[in-house]
Amino acid sequence: MIIQNTQCSDEGTYFCSVTYINTETGSSSFKNNSTPLYIKVPPKSPSFASGASQNGVPEGSLANITCNANWGRPGKGSIQWKYYSNGVEVTASINPQVTTKSVSLQSGDDPCTERWESRTSLVANRTFQNLSLACYVVNTDFPVTQPDCTSVNFCSQTDPISILYGVSDITVNSAPQSMSYEGGTTTLTCYADGNPKPSYTWTKEDDVNRTLTGIQDGDVSKLVLTNLRLDQDDGTYNCTASNVVLGVSYSTSREVNVNVVATTTTKATTKTSTTARTSTSVTTAPGGASPESQSADNSQTNTIIIAVCVSVGCVIIIVLIIVGVVCWRKRQPKKTIEEPPEKPYNNHTNLSFQHAQPDLVADEKKFNNPSLNSSFDQKHEDGLLYADLTYDNRPRSRKPMAITETSSDYSSDIQMPQV
Repeated sequence: MIIQNTQCSDEGTYFCSVTYINTETGSSSFKNNSTPLYIKVPPKSPSFASGASQNGVPEGSLANITCNANWGRPGKGSIQWKYYSNGVEVTASINPQVTTKSVSLQSGDDPCTERWESRTSLVANRTFQNLSLACYVVNTDFPVTQPDCTSVNFCSQTDPISILYGVSDITVNSAPQSMSYEGGTTTLTCYADGNPKPSYTWTKEDDVNRTLTGIQDGDVSKLVLTNLRLDQDDGTYNCTASNVVLGVSYSTSREVNVNVVATTTTKATTKTSTTARTSTSVTTAPGGASPESQSADNSQTNTIIIAVCVSVGCVIIIVLIIVGVVCWRKRQPKKTIEEPPEKPYNNHTNLSFQHAQPDLVADEKKFNNPSLNSSFDQKHEDGLLYADLTYDNRPRSRKPMAITETSSDYSSDIQMPQV
């Protein structure tokens, strides 16, 4: 027996009976054991009976998402939830409240199945922006290893839910963050957190008639001040961010001070905000350089100057020491070398003899003795006969040449002159 297009009504217990004719006893029949038939019914894709508003959910409010599904035969199915934020599954900090109840069958449902409704409730939080909920129908007769809305038909997923909240956490910055000189450029930036994205308005205190137009760069508003003038651009600027959440307006603002210094001024004065609102003192350096960059350049320049000064100072000190030593040596008295008196050269004076000199005049004949040492020259002057004592002519020699003659009557030693 073949049953096509089975339905729940086909489920039951089936028996097979055989009837035959016995020629002796007449007709008889035979019935075998019963065979039950169980019909498996697959679940149907779930649908969302109610969901979050397409316009978004205000932060702090309760978001209710209801999923309705026929999960098949009674006792065989269940409904499960999964949560995604920006496409990434969130497994913690959601803290949803889930309730499930049985509901009536809908048209097209098999009578042997049952339909259930599951509702999840959670508090909207900006931390889980673009929250998406997935409703899974699980049936033990048709197991799925890993439920995934992209791979099975037993799943439905909501569109990302936008969490709405008013503007907050406004931040104002400037570039560069130092005093600004006339003719330079300063850029102010303003950012505030909010959904929907906030709009920004720039104003300048004490100059309400001046129109300031910021440039929207993503979530940031920029105000560029060029060709700065002390009388026009110096002052306090205000950035106001605002948005509307379901008809309710929100706004927040913050101030920033811009100090413009004349190019001839070497020292800047800092302004102090006296308003109750938050203000930030902002100054810019000439040419758009940051104070940190200028400080680093100044430090490097000062280091070079100090090194040069120290080197020059050392050279000057060394030169002064050398000059002082030279002058001191020049002032010292010169050491005189005691030179001996000139040695006599063929001089008859200051001769000291060991013995008394003979009377040369009276004893002239003795001087005419040829055996006398040739060191004595005979000279006849005025009829007198003299003897010359000859010295050694070598440089710096002070020794006379000793003359002795044993055969002469004048054999006595000649004493060296006292020099």
